[in-house]
Amino acid sequence: MPMNDNIIRISNRAEGWGIVSMMERIENIQQKFGANIFPKVDRSAFQKELENSAGTAPAKSIKERGGDELFAPGTFTRPVPGASTFDPLISQAADKYDLSQSLLKAVIKAESNFNPRAVSSKGAMGLMQLMPGTARDLNVSDPFDPAQNIDGGARYLRQMLDRFDGDTKKAISAYNAGPKAVETYGGTPPYKETQDYVGRILNMLSGG
Repeated sequence: MPMNDNIIRISNRAEGWGIVSMMERIENIQQKFGANIFPKVDRSAFQKELENSAGTAPAKSIKERGGDELFAPGTFTRPVPGASTFDPLISQAADKYDLSQSLLKAVIKAESNFNPRAVSSKGAMGLMQLMPGTARDLNVSDPFDPAQNIDGGARYLRQMLDRFDGDTKKAISAYNAGPKAVETYGGTPPYKETQDYVGRILNMLSGG
């Protein structure tokens, strides 16, 4: 049976979009290195079949965060909860660590766009994108658990606010680039990713 016929018989539309993405990645790699490990597959019929099927546009599996790619395990097979789903956890963490809910929400939006399964190419995980070492230091055993992740991220954000005498801009800069970088430069480091990140959060806080 032709390869395309096998592919079009995939019944799960979301998984189908995942395969489209995989095809594109394989083709890009083969073109880059001049390799021909896998046979060339025409995606047009497959994509047309998916576009004509019931449902909405393909789920996004990759998010740009500055220059950092963000991958979401299971994005193609499980829906991502809406932002309001996490309001009780955000409220609880805000009260516990004396933070504004709007600040926590803005950081989560900038970090993961409220995707609890988000994983960056650098290894940051979950809603507030905790690095493995930071998660361990914060006693977060499961970074993909929204309650643990939000609590750990809120605790770390409070630590940064305390370290920089309540300066929100420095604290969120440190959340992204690390406190040593902020101390070295006396404020937001001259990294485009960090400057864009801080700008997005401050814009959200100002109602932009």
